[in-house]
Amino acid sequence: MSAQARMTDESRHAVVPVGFGRASAEAFKAGMRRVAQGVAIASVARGAERGGLTISSFASLSAEPPRMLACINNTAGAFPLLQRGGNLAINVLAQGQEALALRFSSSSVKGEARFDEGAWLAGRSGAPVLQDAAAVFEGRIKDMIDGGSHTIVVLDVVEACASPDGKALLYVDGRFATLGAEAADER
Repeated sequence: MSAQARMTDESRHAVVPVGFGRASAEAFKAGMRRVAQGVAIASVARGAERGGLTISSFASLSAEPPRMLACINNTAGAFPLLQRGGNLAINVLAQGQEALALRFSSSSVKGEARFDEGAWLAGRSGAPVLQDAAAVFEGRIKDMIDGGSHTIVVLDVVEACASPDGKALLYVDGRFATLGAEAADER
């Protein structure tokens, strides 16, 4: 068989041979754009200073003890504040909060000005919490692991809450998306 994509009779799916070695950053990013992910604002406070950024790479790590991970770009404006340790909140955005996601990912809106939009409170941990988020996970930074262009932040969760009717905002193929009505109602 050739090294080009081929069709299998059983599945009718394209099979693309994968060589061993290292994928290019462009190929990796193109593949990851096909993966639908939740959208969140990671927010941190240290004294009176607050910072936050939009993330789409976060996940549960452990239920006992409750622990999450978030991948934070090392060039993000809030990264130096995060490096100083302390507490972090992962505010999972709800459908309709696209403007907040864009605000916290904008290079033209920085630092405290990012919090001028949205209903923000100091959470139990002291980190900024978005009142109308689909879900919020607050915790203490347990560990920070170098992952290349991003740092993996391990969070010991001390508080978690979810909106009973909040439907999470998704990001896929370079744009925001939502679950279809049938999928959302099957919870």
